[in-house]
Amino acid sequence: MAEPKKSEQEIEDLEHSLCIVVLAAIAEIPKNFGYTKTIGFLKGSKSRYVIQNKLDKNEYFGILSAFSSSILESIIGYLHDQSLIEKVEVGKFNRPTLVVSKFGLRVLGKREKIKLNAHIFNKKEEINVSDEVFYQKISKLRYEIAKRENLPAFCICTNETLIEITNQKPKTKEELLNIKGVGEKFIDNYSEEFLDIINRN
Repeated sequence: MAEPKKSEQEIEDLEHSLCIVVLAAIAEIPKNFGYTKTIGFLKGSKSRYVIQNKLDKNEYFGILSAFSSSILESIIGYLHDQSLIEKVEVGKFNRPTLVVSKFGLRVLGKREKIKLNAHIFNKKEEINVSDEVFYQKISKLRYEIAKRENLPAFCICTNETLIEITNQKPKTKEELLNIKGVGEKFIDNYSEEFLDIINRN
């Protein structure tokens, strides 16, 4: 017998809980943990560093092992987009690490009430069917840039920004700057690559 379909409210409650768990885990783990290490920690990956520092004994270690890396990536990206976590550079090599923001700490301490819904199970994002191929092209470009710069994809731009670019197809830097989530850094570093694909589409 098929499992009954979860209601939208149940899905929203689950996503809220997952976001809070990830946020709480980031608050607990060492400050030198970046994007990849954080996902590995949540999935229960045992590295030499984890064993030596007894992080496998931490209550959050492996707590989300049942979830895929892509889902955890979406949650972390969403938390970053909502200003609940920040990316800071630490150490002499300026390694990017994830930390909970002051706002995120207030949410964890229940001093701020917020409903978190990353839309990871029940996608409400609308992409025109005719634009799906184009969306995949710029999504692939974002992945390639992120890999090249050793950054998580959401640090290049969020999924919401990709969708806006897909739907509006800005042809110039000025038009691209009008897209929500696109700032001067994006324009300076990535706009030419994105505009090349847009204008060739």
